[in-house]
Amino acid sequence: MLYLFKEKGQQNFIFFVNSDAIIKKTYDNLTNVASPKFLFKSSEIEIDGEQVLLQIVDVFPITPSENTIYLKLTTIQKLHIDLTNPKENSLTYDSLENMKIVLLADEAHHINSMTKSDKRKLNTKEAEERTWENTISRLLRLNPANRLIEFTATIDLNNDALFNKYSNKIVYQYDLKRFMEDGYSKNVVLLQTNEDDLNKMLSAMLLSQYRKYVARDNGIDLKPIILFKSNKVATSMNANIEFLTLVENITIDQLQDIIQKGLIIHQSEKVFGVKCIVIMMVRI
Repeated sequence: MLYLFKEKGQQNFIFFVNSDAIIKKTYDNLTNVASPKFLFKSSEIEIDGEQVLLQIVDVFPITPSENTIYLKLTTIQKLHIDLTNPKENSLTYDSLENMKIVLLADEAHHINSMTKSDKRKLNTKEAEERTWENTISRLLRLNPANRLIEFTATIDLNNDALFNKYSNKIVYQYDLKRFMEDGYSKNVVLLQTNEDDLNKMLSAMLLSQYRKYVARDNGIDLKPIILFKSNKVATSMNANIEFLTLVENITIDQLQDIIQKGLIIHQSEKVFGVKCIVIMMVRI
């Protein structure tokens, strides 16, 4: 933001993401001097001896003041609604047409559904995100001076469409693997399985218990969490019933069988340890 303000004369910035929680955190990082994650060294921003103000706004002024950065923080959902349903004291395409703006997209993979989609029928979430991508593309085209800067930790460059879109646009790439190797994170191991739903549930439960006992042996009070994910509420409700039934009727033979199968598959792999976080998200 400071570079674009000083070098390119950009004053209007829209930071958007798909989560209210991230918006609140970003607001705190940019405005709360007492926050340990406040992004500036002091309460004042100074460039070339001039104090620069950072002002949070709902709409951008027609006549901006000198040495002022205007920042709108919003979710992509609200930004889309505001632009497609114009109303007083909100952004509109018409009001932005004669302004230079910089779009800052966090969790930017949410605005790539149209780019990465194929000819299959989109589900509701994908269709919604495709609309978001249209909204951002239209904003970017309003003025030749507009810029879009994206941030994401989960871009899939193995997807040909995404690779073609971003291959000459990546400013800096810092993968999770490097993040862990550089010592900023504990190791994360993803485990996947193609078994039926009940066996997935059982495997997840055993893994959770294993983590708890490893932690206990190392003096750590740990309560592992399992997330069972499905695409419909009704499916989740049925899965909940099935899981409770599984726990209630589990037998020693079942446990021994699945443990033995796991040993055969992973006998040469050591994926557990005190410094290892295992993320177990089971799709059902």
